[in-house]
Amino acid sequence: MYAPWYLVPRLDQAILPSDWNRALRYICRVRCFICFSDSPDLVNVFEILRLTLPVPHLFPQLRCLRWISFPPTFLLGTPAVALPPPSSLPPFISLARFLFTPTLTNISLGTFTTIAELSLPVLALKCPLLTHIEIHQDVGPGIDPSRVISSFICGLDHIKSLEVAHLDQKAHDHLLALPGLETLSLTAPNINASTTPPHLPPTSGPRFASLCDVTLNSTPSQSILAFIPSLSHSPLESFELHYSLHDASSVRQIFAALKEYLPRTTLRRICVVTRAHRMAGGHPTVPAITIETLRLLFHFTNLTSVELRPPTGIDVTDEDVLAMAEAWPHLEDLLLRTRPTDHPPRATLHSLLHLAKHCAKLATLELIVDASTIPTIECNEDKTRLLQSALLDWTVGHSLISSPIEVARFLSGIFPILNGTWSSEDYDDDGSDTEMQSYWGEILGSGRPVNGSRLPFMV
Repeated sequence: MYAPWYLVPRLDQAILPSDWNRALRYICRVRCFICFSDSPDLVNVFEILRLTLPVPHLFPQLRCLRWISFPPTFLLGTPAVALPPPSSLPPFISLARFLFTPTLTNISLGTFTTIAELSLPVLALKCPLLTHIEIHQDVGPGIDPSRVISSFICGLDHIKSLEVAHLDQKAHDHLLALPGLETLSLTAPNINASTTPPHLPPTSGPRFASLCDVTLNSTPSQSILAFIPSLSHSPLESFELHYSLHDASSVRQIFAALKEYLPRTTLRRICVVTRAHRMAGGHPTVPAITIETLRLLFHFTNLTSVELRPPTGIDVTDEDVLAMAEAWPHLEDLLLRTRPTDHPPRATLHSLLHLAKHCAKLATLELIVDASTIPTIECNEDKTRLLQSALLDWTVGHSLISSPIEVARFLSGIFPILNGTWSSEDYDDDGSDTEMQSYWGEILGSGRPVNGSRLPFMV
């Protein structure tokens, strides 16, 4: 059980050896230490503690350490008691060395301007049992932290969860063989396609044998395509990708690689968020994703969550949505980013009928449709009315609508617990469709009422 302490980091007098007698009775009980501060007083306090502590570690049984927002400007400030001049104070890892006990398993450090402040290879030697690691650092121009990161990672053999930036090929190959690695989040990794896992000898053993959750951020396309094959023998459940898109062909290449290498039966979640470079006129240089590319993901029949946010959206018809609903019957979340400014919506309310019929567990939906026409509610095979009782939230974006009363009747007749939103922060709002927004707000309960009253669902 953890009891939070909120302390004001200040000492008004020097610590005497006798002052530690009582503290030493209790510090062995501390298992988790969390510090969110960039106060100059804090570094003064820790320097005094470091100089006077009569034992090697402040908390000898510490398991979790989280130290965030401690920039190098912490050396500035007026100490409460006499300390060496700021220029002679040690870097962070020396300053807080008494916190790095051999019992540490969870650590989160950042944000630091220079990776040298962390002295990560020393940390790996002091804390060999680390299993959960987060390293956040700001990297200035001309600084390459990959060697330091690589040396740190290669010095640890019990990692279960890792979040780090600038992973190089050597560290990647070390992680491949770790039997306990379950969660991996990488930012701007540098993976070399010439030494990807398929070329490793069979004696190297299972690759990512326990890896279930992968996130790649700000990753070049070539590193993405080099990394994905290493997942072919993993029990992967979630794959999330954020990257900048330079051409339309890379989207299909990446989706094709996902189909070829990601495990078909265990994968439950796919999230791909892309940004595109824009031309002088401000328009993205790549077209919208169509069903031909989406079909590559139909390979994963057990998906429960699909989130696709390409820069120019996804252009699908009712027939395309039907194909998705049939391919992914276990869906609970379907988020398809579409942009009506680039192409008008071709999907209609018929798409919701397809989803209601084939995706009984769908609870969250993001999809722009043309709701100008109202289809007839279908009946099931047993002649009962089609009813989907899971859909709770529908982000309609800038969906077209002309008759809010008829749309309300249609929706309430199929989705009895639907709440929803008329738009989302991802959609630009130029104020040109205020009336439509108001209509959707009345229907879904999140907009301005029209004529002073909210439109109720009507069956």
